[in-house]
Amino acid sequence: MTRKSFPRILAVSALLISSLAGRPAFATPWNMVPEESAVRFSGLQTGNPFDGTFSTFGADIQFDPSAPERAYVRAVIDATTAATGDSQRDEAMRGREWFHVARFQNIVFEASGFKKLNDSQYEAEGTLTVLGVDHPFTLPFDLVIAKERAVMTASLILNRRTLGIGTGPWSEGKWVGLDVTLDIIVTATKDTP
Repeated sequence: MTRKSFPRILAVSALLISSLAGRPAFATPWNMVPEESAVRFSGLQTGNPFDGTFSTFGADIQFDPSAPERAYVRAVIDATTAATGDSQRDEAMRGREWFHVARFQNIVFEASGFKKLNDSQYEAEGTLTVLGVDHPFTLPFDLVIAKERAVMTASLILNRRTLGIGTGPWSEGKWVGLDVTLDIIVTATKDTP
């Protein structure tokens, strides 16, 4: 190795290190099982309850039960797949006043490090990106691990107005309630080499 090549090697090393910044060290990868996972939501429209699902979503999960502070998750929901069984409502949800999927297809949650509250309860503090806007977000969840299989469940109430979902006449909650319940179940298996 010549003296001239040494600075170049240092620069490449620094670039690699910076590209890994924020990602956990030595966390174990887990693979989501789509057929055993679900993202569901529910709310009120003109006082009547409705339920819906996002049929397409995925997650990059890295987690070591002995070191939750090294965990990493990046979950992506395809907003174009939101469905409630009502074609008129589903079409409206994809429009500019709601999810505006032509411009913002994905809803993304990303967090580095989990906080363990007790044997099965955790919190992940991260960023929720909706309609291209980043929101600080804490996701409380339960996690049960049996050998190389994990099941994560979460149920929380979101205020859609704080996330900018529903604009114009839909922003007040007169026709569609502001509170939306989100229920998540993710089943994953440990990635074994």
